[in-house]
Amino acid sequence: MNSTYYKKHPKWEHLLCGTNGNIWSTKSGRFIEGYICRKGYKIISLTSGKKFKAHRLILETFLGDSQLTVDHIDGDKLNNCLDNLEYVTSNENTKRAHIKGVIGKLGEKSHTYRVSDEDVFKIKNYAPSKKKDKILHAKNLGITIGYYYRILKGKSRNQGFKPPW
Repeated sequence: MNSTYYKKHPKWEHLLCGTNGNIWSTKSGRFIEGYICRKGYKIISLTSGKKFKAHRLILETFLGDSQLTVDHIDGDKLNNCLDNLEYVTSNENTKRAHIKGVIGKLGEKSHTYRVSDEDVFKIKNYAPSKKKDKILHAKNLGITIGYYYRILKGKSRNQGFKPPW
């Protein structure tokens, strides 16, 4: 059976961070529950008004502060146990998130895609020169002219984007 060890946070000394991912406040005499933000992470609010991601507080306590990104090894954003957290580069974190399926798929594999990769290629490479023809092309594809122009400008569905790994 694993036992939990608590240690004072180096900056916020009233916080005792546990290897099990829990955080105890010596000021209030209770565990800090926090809340889940829209990105799925546990956020801890201090009485000072400052807010922190729980996983960052845990790693800072046991491994020290770092400019690196915190990775949840198992992909579960709420599993803040010390043995599930590690510092990695931002690129490595993004790579792992794609592999774990934590961040969405790209292109047609995305649940939000509106046009096929082939149509994106056609829009970017063979778009009509006249505005009325572009409007008609967008209508035929079932997208707004605004979305059509975002594809043309590379702001949506960057055809040919390949992750760096």
